[in-house]
Amino acid sequence: KDLSKSVQSTKQSVSFITMCRNLYINKKIIYITMDERSLIPLFELGFWVPGVFADSVAGVSTIEDLLAAKKPEFKNNIQGYYETISSEENFVISGLEPSEKVNVMEKVFLNLEIESSSRDVIGTVVHLLHSPYINKLLLTSNLDIFSEDFVWIKLPEEK
Repeated sequence: KDLSKSVQSTKQSVSFITMCRNLYINKKIIYITMDERSLIPLFELGFWVPGVFADSVAGVSTIEDLLAAKKPEFKNNIQGYYETISSEENFVISGLEPSEKVNVMEKVFLNLEIESSSRDVIGTVVHLLHSPYINKLLLTSNLDIFSEDFVWIKLPEEK
């Protein structure tokens, strides 16, 4: 979500990647998800539109990584940080609807003042698509594309 623009949504997942790319023509996007597990569906989308995805993405990160970098005291107690910014007692992130999670992520992002973070902080939490971090995530995911039952066949394309 671009904090300077109104919310836009799409029902088709492949359209999501294209929509994001079209919003930021000639700019690279850093996708931020709630946690590592949430990155996997993003990569699944990327497999459907690999050229668009690879050309438009600068890297990925998670709110949990950003929080650990900006507020190290919450590194092992992320739930504790969520409780400090929530008005609810016994706040549980897993019980939220997707749109509510986006609102929590936005609130955390703004509270941590990520936009004004130094390059050092950003450099430690934003992972390039071809990084060992991403490779490990993909290999340990349960995506069919990385199973031994999946065979990748690439046909030559005429240019």
